[in-house]
Amino acid sequence: MKNISTRFASAQATVASLHFAFSTSYRAVTAKEVFRSPFRAFAKRFNLSVKVAFEYLYAFKGIDFLVEFYEIEHLQSIEDAVDDLIVCCANNGGTLR
Repeated sequence: MKNISTRFASAQATVASLHFAFSTSYRAVTAKEVFRSPFRAFAKRFNLSVKVAFEYLYAFKGIDFLVEFYEIEHLQSIEDAVDDLIVCCANNGGTLR
């Protein structure tokens, strides 16, 4: 299994390759910034470090879910995105509820 640094770099490269950006009434937000928020919110909900949250989301396909459904997820609240991540990970063997 790849170490966390390699997995994180791989996920960052995936995010960078998306080249998505959208505009809010306050400022432009890049896809990289959008991806950080769900990690932090997921970690906070379960009292995990961001590193552990990332490892969990990576292991149970949460990262893949965010990449695949970015167009939908970035329009939802962070709480809704975290709820979606919980369901996605549970469907792939995750145990956090």
